[in-house]
Amino acid sequence: ELPTVIVTIIPIEQLEGRICTRLTDPNLCHIYVVEEKQALLEYSWGPEFELQKGMTFDKFDWRRVNLLPEQRQNLEQAFRLALDFAKSPEGWLVFMGVTGCGKTHLAAAIVNYRYQANQ
Repeated sequence: ELPTVIVTIIPIEQLEGRICTRLTDPNLCHIYVVEEKQALLEYSWGPEFELQKGMTFDKFDWRRVNLLPEQRQNLEQAFRLALDFAKSPEGWLVFMGVTGCGKTHLAAAIVNYRYQANQ
């Protein structure tokens, strides 16, 4: 039960049963529905996300020199999984790790990839 933010365009009632049950449990979740009269037609990061705009797969450095070989291999695997997910998203992809390991960069890279592909 770690603090988590979930964003979806699918109504909660249409999610898989177990997930729906957890998300509608008032002891676990606070649900806020953002009403938008019309879908946004233009992709843009808000000004508070200026850094994320530049987070792409091309700019992700999984070959960092300060890593042990097994850490570098793990980071390369995370990079490849994120790129595969960006190309063909299915299910969920969860990144876990310490601060500064690249989770946000990979998540933003997925978003940027999908938007650049008009998806």
